[in-house]
Parts: sequence; structure tokens; C-alpha cells
Amino acid sequence: MRALWSHPRARALFLAAIALSLGLHAWLLIARPVQIGQVSRDSDEYWRIATNIVSGHGYSRDGLVPTRMRMPGYPLFLAGLQLLCGPNVMAPLTLQSLLNIVTLVLLATLAARLFGPMTGGLTALLIALYLPLPVMGVRIMAEALYIAVLTGAIVCWLRALETRQLAWFAATGALVGIAGLVKSSGLPLLVLLMPIIWLQLGRSWQALGRGFVAAALGLIVMLPWGVRNWMVLDKPTLASTDSETCLWFGTHPYNRTHWPEYATPFFDLPEFRAIVGDDYYLQEDVSSELARAARERVEANPIDFLKLGFWKVSVTWTYLPGTRPLAARAPLIFTLARVPQVLVLLLAIWGAVRSPARLWSVALTLAVIISGGLFLGHATARYTMPVMPLAMLFVAVLFSTPPRRSAGHAASPDDA
Repeated sequence: MRALWSHPRARALFLAAIALSLGLHAWLLIARPVQIGQVSRDSDEYWRIATNIVSGHGYSRDGLVPTRMRMPGYPLFLAGLQLLCGPNVMAPLTLQSLLNIVTLVLLATLAARLFGPMTGGLTALLIALYLPLPVMGVRIMAEALYIAVLTGAIVCWLRALETRQLAWFAATGALVGIAGLVKSSGLPLLVLLMPIIWLQLGRSWQALGRGFVAAALGLIVMLPWGVRNWMVLDKPTLASTDSETCLWFGTHPYNRTHWPEYATPFFDLPEFRAIVGDDYYLQEDVSSELARAARERVEANPIDFLKLGFWKVSVTWTYLPGTRPLAARAPLIFTLARVPQVLVLLLAIWGAVRSPARLWSVALTLAVIISGGLFLGHATARYTMPVMPLAMLFVAVLFSTPPRRSAGHAASPDDA
């Protein structure tokens, strides 16, 4: 932060970014040009679980039967705010808006430390201009909390690689564990944390020990959730039923023709109704049956499964989050909105080439995990958002640092 503040132009960019981000969030909350608050089935479930927690009915959807249909981090976040501020959606939406600012500040500070103050200021401005972040921040969805926690984990992770101090590795693992409690997409990162750190630190025994500390702290953070599922539901698992059910939706051929409508078209399919019946599709037994049917579908036609998976990954990375409904209603606008998304990704890849390996390797790990989730699950660009603020940092690197003059020569922060 000191580097940003001491450079006049970088400070001006940083303050302009903060003001712009605050203004965009306030405009979305007050003018409401897009729907805010509870906007989907996911939103309703998060809010309902939180309300049941506060009212003393436990972690359940209906107030009667315990559930693991959603990871607990976000419902507990909502429940805490309901206890403090009452059942008003504006409290979490306001705090989520501030969490987006936290994400911006963390990555701008990181960029300034690694590449110089102008890179930090430009990073802040680019993140502020990425509209999907504030749009998602004013909805009852877990993304704002997840992205802020994950960004904190990235900052600690890079600090750990620089200093090799156990405390930073422990902080990294704890934050990855919290991220996994917010969204199940954080679970693969926890699994990969130890081997990735081992590779980053040179494949030594000491590197393995540092990776073990990070992974162990993450597991300790998540352990109460797994123990609860074991004791209450007789399921010793860290995953939600939602993550299991996504496999059924994600492997269905309907994804090619109905992907702009997310999961809605699937609910009327005879094969879906035959499994679900009058029950709810995220109930324990129903979710297990859907997951089993998905595995049978994959085994019956693995080639189509692979083709569909690669198609989903390519389509999802290249459309702007939040514009999916336009694919059917306004295809031209939807296509034009893909241009900035593709451009950002291309520029980010170019900028990553100019970045230290410890930074781009973290981004690559996240991108691989996200792509794996898209390959198996829904084709929705909301899942790509956790890595997009980091992509903005790489774009800022491209435009604010000179190219490397030779192999192994990194740009100095003073060059920025």
C-alpha cells in the first residue's frame, strides 16, 4: 500500500478506482438497473437456510430435515448478518459490495509490491471496470465472499513462497479451507495445495513440509463440517449435494441446446422427474441417484461426454458473466459482449508470460480447477469469475511493465 500511496499517478489511479467501484455498487443498489437480492433458486436456498439457522431450526432447507445441499460458509455469513441486522437483504448486499473493494485493494497492493506502483494503480482501475463483479456483489450469491477469501489466500500464498515462513503457509491453508466452506469449487484447491507448493518450492522435503502445513490447516478448518455431516447425516463427506447433482446436469446433452437457461429446462424432463418424483432434487437420496445416473450416462457414451465437456469449457470461458440470458433474446449483443471477455483473457495470458512463475502458477492452478468444474458441470461463466480479478492484474502487467529483455530477466518494479 505504501508503494501505491507514494507515487502520485498510481495514487490517483487507485483512488479513482475505489471511487468508481463504490459508485457502481451504490448505483446498482439504489437505481437497480438489474435485479438485486434474491434472484434465483440458489439465492432462495441460501437465504432460507440462513433464516432457519437464525430461527433455531438448524442447518436445513425446510426447518425440519438437516441438509448439506449447500456448503455452509455463505449461509452462515448470511445468518450472522440476519442476527445483527434482521432479515433485510441490504445488509449482506452492502457488505458484499465492500468485499469487492477488499478484493480490489488486495490485488492492487500485490501488483504494486511485485511490479511497481503504476501496475498496482492500473490493476485497481481494471478490476473496478469489470462489471460482472459489482453485478454479482449485489445479489444473494456466494461469489463476492468466495472471491474475497480466495484473493486473500492468493496474497498469503505468494507471501509464503517469497518468505518460506510457516505462518504464511498456515494462513494460506486456513483461507483455502474457508473458501472451500463457501463454495465446493474450493475443495479441489485444498487437495492440490500440497503438491503445488511442493513443485513451486523445488520438490524438496522442506517444500513438502510447507505444503503439508498449508493443506493440514485447510483440512482442520473444514473438519467440523465433515464431522457434522457424518454425525447428523451419516455421510463423512466435505462435499454438498449440490456439487454431486451438478454432474447430472453437466453431462446431459441438453447443455448444448439449452445452456443459456441454466438448469431450468431440465426440471420438466421425464427422466429427471422419474428420479426426483415429488421430492426436491438436492435432497440426500435424490442427489445420490442423480449422480449415479450421470455416471451411467458417461460410461454409456464417453466420447460424447468428452466432446460436450470441451465444448462447455470453450464456450463458458469466452462469454461475459451475466450476459447468458442475452444469448436467446439478443444474440448480437451477446456476441459483442464476448469481445471484451476474450480480449481480457488473451491479454492476461500475454501478461502472465511477463510475471514470476510463483504468480502465474497460482493463476494456472485456479484456471485448471475452474475448467475441470465446467467440464463436469454447468456451462455458466459465473464459475470463471474467481480468477478474473487476477486476470486483470496480468493485463495491468502487460501495459505497465516493459517486456523482459532476456530469459530469466524480470522487469524491475522501478521500471513501472
